[in-house]
Amino acid sequence: MNRKSLLNIYDYHFVLIIKFINHNKETKIAMKNTAEKTDKNNYISKLKRSLTSLFLPVDKNRKGKCISCGECCKLPNICPFLVYNKKGKSSCSVYKIRPPSCRKYPRAESEHITKESCGYKFVKP
Repeated sequence: MNRKSLLNIYDYHFVLIIKFINHNKETKIAMKNTAEKTDKNNYISKLKRSLTSLFLPVDKNRKGKCISCGECCKLPNICPFLVYNKKGKSSCSVYKIRPPSCRKYPRAESEHITKESCGYKFVKP
């Protein structure tokens, strides 16, 4: 089977999935949330977060503290320095020398991908 045929098969399946999603409101909402998270969870976004963390401060509206969920250490891939203790809490094996992007995550609300599990929140001024 050639590449064009495979793309046509994938396009057909994609159309079927979209039709199913359009009929199911809960699935539609879940897919929208996943799409928003996926848009920010890629290597280009990671590079942007890394570069901006070098120069820009943490948003003053960020409140809370790290609860060691480890989710930010999986953006967009699992960090090789992420370790877990016996209770399932995460930590960084190079904590004292971790990069600025790790120290400042989430630096701004627009970069906050792990809202469901993160101890940090952004409050409205």
